[in-house]
Amino acid sequence: MASTEEKLLTLLLSVEHLQHTAMEQQKAVADSLAVARETLRGYRDISDGVAKQVRDEVRNEVQKLDVAGLIGERISQDFQRLEESVANMKANADALNRDIATIHSNIVQEYNTLKGYSWKWLGGVSVAFLVMFCVLGWGMKT
Repeated sequence: MASTEEKLLTLLLSVEHLQHTAMEQQKAVADSLAVARETLRGYRDISDGVAKQVRDEVRNEVQKLDVAGLIGERISQDFQRLEESVANMKANADALNRDIATIHSNIVQEYNTLKGYSWKWLGGVSVAFLVMFCVLGWGMKT
């Protein structure tokens, strides 16, 4: 029986040793899990910080792009208004050029008309003086 008692005692000691080892392993696993949790919290904090920084930078860039877009739209509108003004100025300049060409043409026509009349007028006046001179001179002789 002694051998059975020894075996049972050995078995009991082995069981206690296994229980003690299992408890130590559980503690080690629990400690490892606690360290892993803390590490994960640290990683999560870092990840959250990076995500916040990225969000802030993206938000700032989006705001810059929005401002740049608004400035671009305003510049585009200003250029459109400027192009319209230039087109209107060109149309007015073309109309003014046509008016000047018409006035020039009318002046040339008037000059040519007056030039023709002036020779006729000079000839007519000369003939009238001759006729009056002749009539007066004829009348004085008689």
